[in-house]
Amino acid sequence: MSYSQESPPWSARAKPGEDGSPDACMTEEVTAALRQHFPSREALLEEARRQTAQQKRRRGRAVAIVALCLPICAVAALWWQDPVWQVETLQTAVGEQHRYALPDGSLVVLNTDSVLRLERRLRTRSLVLEQGEASFTVAADWRPFIVRSGAAWVRDISTEFSVLRYRDRSQVTVLEGAVEVARLDSGNGPADQRQMLRARQQLSMPDRALPDAALPGIEEVDLAVSRAWQQGRLVFNGTPLAQVVDEIRRYRTAPVEVADGLGALRLSGVYDSRDMDALLEALPRALPVRLQRHADGRVSIEPVPDRNPAGALPKK
Repeated sequence: MSYSQESPPWSARAKPGEDGSPDACMTEEVTAALRQHFPSREALLEEARRQTAQQKRRRGRAVAIVALCLPICAVAALWWQDPVWQVETLQTAVGEQHRYALPDGSLVVLNTDSVLRLERRLRTRSLVLEQGEASFTVAADWRPFIVRSGAAWVRDISTEFSVLRYRDRSQVTVLEGAVEVARLDSGNGPADQRQMLRARQQLSMPDRALPDAALPGIEEVDLAVSRAWQQGRLVFNGTPLAQVVDEIRRYRTAPVEVADGLGALRLSGVYDSRDMDALLEALPRALPVRLQRHADGRVSIEPVPDRNPAGALPKK
């Protein structure tokens, strides 16, 4: 005897999960597990918006830092370069002398036929002696006081000094205190090799020497002679006539010529720098020379045979 078993109708079948099927439960569990490890679309969008905002803030901070650094860097570069922002020129005519008080309290005495350029810079007090002679009494200040003349670079160390630029050299004389002297390099600054000069010392720097050449030797000087021009006096102590004539030319507009063979004669005495004609007239009384005056104001110093008056010293 056999029995047949019919399947229940579709409507009577168990719905998924109602009969304990694991499909629905597993689906929910998998979905929950995936959500733990993989964010949803909304979470991804929110995270993207948050990161974009952070990047904007970072870029804003970077731009602000750059905007702040640029002026600081520009100021630092200007400070390092120490550019000239104003120039003033002081000048005297032949036979003139002038005293100038600088804004920092320093005093400059400019001798005859001289040109001094004042360069106002950010961190230094800079002066350039283009020709002639100047004396500097330097006031204390946090900015270095620097004078350039020809190939010479001079930095003051709280002192009084003078610089003479004549022909192919610059002569630095320390009257009080000390200065640091170096030769100018190609960048218009001091070369590595430097020399300290103290009171009563003098150094003569030729214009055409190489920057790495040895510095000239130091000489001792008589301060009374070195300061004499500031009191309107010229002091000669066995000075060769050639050097005397060089001094006369600085104080006189018309030329003065000296014949060959007379330059080694030596002259001693004190003369008024404001009266070069009196000095010229005194030469024949002290040396075996005579004066020849010309219509254009030129004066020639010529030899007088068989005369060697007192006061003239023979050539050594």
